[in-house]
Amino acid sequence: MSSTEDGNEPKRPREPLSTDVKRAVIIAVLAGLAFAAWGCTGLTNTSGSPSSPPAAEPAAP
Repeated sequence: MSSTEDGNEPKRPREPLSTDVKRAVIIAVLAGLAFAAWGCTGLTNTSGSPSSPPAAEPAAP
């Protein structure tokens, strides 16, 4: 009994991914890891320019 007699189609072998697709996946994964690491290190700047010193409080009289 062959696979066509019982109604099942024979499976085609999968084609390997092209080099361009592999390269795009690797770049996307590395970019995601880089952004995740950047966000976890606290290097985001939310309080103005990094070169400005904190404002000095006036001295109490």
